[in-house]
Amino acid sequence: MKKRLQKISILWVVLLVCGMSQASFAAEDDTLHLEEKQGQLDKEKTPEIKDATPNNETSDSSSVPNDEKAIDGLSDSLEENGTEKQTEKPNNLKVNLLPFAKNASKDKLTFSWQNATTALQSAFMITVYLRNNATEAIYQSNWVASSDQTSVHLPDLGNSLLANELYYWSVSVQYNDGTQAISDRVPFVTAVDTQWEGTDFSWTSESSVANLMRTKVSREENVEKAMLTITALDTEAAKRNVFNVYVNGVEVGVGPTRRNGQSLFYNTYDITDELTLSENIIGLYNYSQAVNSGDLMQLTYYYPDGTKKVVYNSARDVNQTQIKKMDEIIYGSSNQSIGTAYYTELAQNADTTKYPYQWSEVTDYDNNPWSKASLSAINAHYRLTPSITDNTLRRFVTPASVIKNGDGSYTVAFAKEIVGDLQLTASAPTKTAIRITLGEQLQNGVAKYRMNTGNVYDETWLFQGTNVTFAGYSQKAFRYATIYNYPGELTTDKVQGIEMSIPYDETKSSFSSDDDLLNSIYAMSKYSYREVHDGLVADSVTRERRAYEGDNLVYQALSYTLSDDYLSARNTWDYLIENPTQYTEYRLMSAVGVYEDYLHTKDTIYVQEKYDKLKNLMNAVIYDPNQNLMYSNGTIDLVDWPRTELPNYDIANTKYKSEVNAVSYKAYFAMSQLAAIIGNSTDAQNYLNQANAIKESMIEKLYNSAKNHFLMV
Repeated sequence: MKKRLQKISILWVVLLVCGMSQASFAAEDDTLHLEEKQGQLDKEKTPEIKDATPNNETSDSSSVPNDEKAIDGLSDSLEENGTEKQTEKPNNLKVNLLPFAKNASKDKLTFSWQNATTALQSAFMITVYLRNNATEAIYQSNWVASSDQTSVHLPDLGNSLLANELYYWSVSVQYNDGTQAISDRVPFVTAVDTQWEGTDFSWTSESSVANLMRTKVSREENVEKAMLTITALDTEAAKRNVFNVYVNGVEVGVGPTRRNGQSLFYNTYDITDELTLSENIIGLYNYSQAVNSGDLMQLTYYYPDGTKKVVYNSARDVNQTQIKKMDEIIYGSSNQSIGTAYYTELAQNADTTKYPYQWSEVTDYDNNPWSKASLSAINAHYRLTPSITDNTLRRFVTPASVIKNGDGSYTVAFAKEIVGDLQLTASAPTKTAIRITLGEQLQNGVAKYRMNTGNVYDETWLFQGTNVTFAGYSQKAFRYATIYNYPGELTTDKVQGIEMSIPYDETKSSFSSDDDLLNSIYAMSKYSYREVHDGLVADSVTRERRAYEGDNLVYQALSYTLSDDYLSARNTWDYLIENPTQYTEYRLMSAVGVYEDYLHTKDTIYVQEKYDKLKNLMNAVIYDPNQNLMYSNGTIDLVDWPRTELPNYDIANTKYKSEVNAVSYKAYFAMSQLAAIIGNSTDAQNYLNQANAIKESMIEKLYNSAKNHFLMV
């Protein structure tokens, strides 16, 4: 069902986006020292990195959830009750808020669905099967008297499930008009958890920052699903993905989801359709400057008869794993960075004449073997953890125009900003160095590659041959490219943008009005959301690549308005709760974000998991019972507004700030609701009392009735 957005909703989001953006741009100079301090704090958690080096090649399933009530008198299954009236099937089934959950922790499963009828749901029953064609269920709940259809949790279900297993589920629904309906079966895969066949990580035996890794596998005809699970170290070196994964030369995703402290995430990819009924090459392109780098891959086949087989594990099957160092081929020897003071990512000064273009072919694997991968044990403090978000993919974008400049160079313009990289096709009879510059703006008709953010997007790619194509692996943000020394005529079919994000159904939202400005704002908001829709929502891909609580609140509002994806925002709250920023107001915002998550998902499990840590974040402020106001507890009051526009306020020496107290009220109210959700009535009342006291005191002491506004501080 499409969401028809109301003007007030769009305006609220726009005020958040535009208000924060204008403040951020205007305050760029006078708050820079705060951002630099945050960057220094983050560097303490950044892994040690290395430079590129040249190649040197020689339960009881019938029990009812405790918070639900079973209905007496209903049959155990719809099939057994042929007298009941039928209606349209429930649809949009999700496990853990995903249409196809490939990494679901078996003890934390939630089920969601939509009813395709105007009648109200009065009861439901969930059934789980080992395979799609199974006639007998491995689990079936009782009928549960409830209208719930979002984030339904069955506490006893996990006892009936195994890790690293393929299941199918359906929901039966009873409606208040006497009709019943049963959904189609939908698959989900439980997380690998303890079922890794080996956990040592693979990398080159000599020091490297980039490599290609591959293996060969066969597929039988009767494989129902083929699921490839991968993790890698270390996303936090360049604050981006480590690997691009390929099956028979076709890229199927990038990953892993960025590490959160000790939680080292793994992603699972459904590669059933990419495998042929013969031999196949599964490969990774890896980039990590961390001293401790490596990959772990496992491929599991699931068969219709209920059996499964781990056909490949990179630690167990190291003799079938080939690896090739790519430092010099992709990055050259300059160690030039496209990053900023906050992170390093090497520029791709690539020599495509040395690129092994046949690397994903079986004959190349057989006839031109590479080095054997070197194994190293995973650090004990890391926990292999299933990613909760969907997978990030890359897709091609055609330029809007290609213009030849007076000096013979070409300026390529895309319709909108791209987060990702560039692909170029060229024909050159002799080795030709093509210079590629990228930027978000034009300067004198060419890409401004020395960007205002501090990034420098200036690379040289060497080409020789006919119609040679090279796709970059970097993570950049740009709208324009200027290409120098291109041999022949550059046309739009020879250059493509590569956009990187988690795909979502863009038809889930729509908006139109008779106001051109509102229509433009909606279009900007929707495209902005698309470009930052990743597993961890960072401030930008250019400057810091750091998650901020205030940014995530804006993103969260956009996400709920524009899509039905709730997990990128949630994963970012997970990160921020473990890695809070230094700012008083921002630390408090995590409680607001988790409460917003609950309002949209009704996921009580998530609230229970985060509640105690949110309580700790409330220590960012101290409550003064004499003033009934809050002040900071050793954190920095951001007051995120340009200091030049606050000439009469002494922010540093003002104890009780309106902004801090306003956010405190919102956070304490959110905590009161979260406490009530998990049944902690004492905390709920205490937080509510403090929230109301702050509100009343703000109106009494910080409100200027003559000017009809609160004092800025």
